[in-house]
Amino acid sequence: AEKHRILVDKSADVGLAAPTARLRAQIAASRAARELAGAAEGRTVAEAAFAQLTRLSPDTPVELPAPRPLRWDSADDALAEAKEKRPSIRSARGHERSASLQSTAQALSWLPEVNGRFTYVWTENVSAFNDRDSFWMVAIEGQWVLWDGGYRLSQQAQSAAQKRMASLAEQRAVLDAETEIRSLWAKHEKAAKALAAVSDELKLAKENLRLAEVAWEAGSIIQLEFEDARLGEAAARFGVMQERMNLDLAAVDLLVAVGEL
Repeated sequence: AEKHRILVDKSADVGLAAPTARLRAQIAASRAARELAGAAEGRTVAEAAFAQLTRLSPDTPVELPAPRPLRWDSADDALAEAKEKRPSIRSARGHERSASLQSTAQALSWLPEVNGRFTYVWTENVSAFNDRDSFWMVAIEGQWVLWDGGYRLSQQAQSAAQKRMASLAEQRAVLDAETEIRSLWAKHEKAAKALAAVSDELKLAKENLRLAEVAWEAGSIIQLEFEDARLGEAAARFGVMQERMNLDLAAVDLLVAVGEL
């Protein structure tokens, strides 16, 4: 961008470029300087995170892997798997089952309480009243509280409320998962289409740069036009890397949302 600005300044000085072109080149150079500073900061942060996660040196050479394929054909398939694997849904479902069992236990508290006992006795002292050395006995006892002052009614109402809250929490977890997964699915599809588009743009930019190099060698274009073609090709390459990053992040976000990671 700085080289482009210098060329525009020279062209403007001899009247080959408008004054507005000089201003646009200066703005572009300033913007590029800010982007360069931001990229340097981002690289430092990324290297520090890489070293922390992998315990490797920040300057360890890495290779860009192939795009992560998704195992689902649609957002509905991903959502169906999320209902079984997503931690928030599983936790809410467990709370709902626990509250349901507690409510059932409170409802059964209205039944009578029945206890049973079995006793077997063996003795060496055989008396005249009993000529056997052992005997057994079974006892069954039942209790039924008909009125407890409304305690069981209050406990049953409380259990029913907890069951309802747990059921609503499970439904909310499913709705949150559906919203997140459908949004991330759309984001992934957008990133895939954007990557395909910028890949085509890169091919066109490379061809444009090749033609510009031929025209520059033939002397049919000025250096400023050649630099524009070179900058266009660099911008297209940068766009490919950006959209590839967006695609990878969208895939990872989907895996996390489903519960795979």
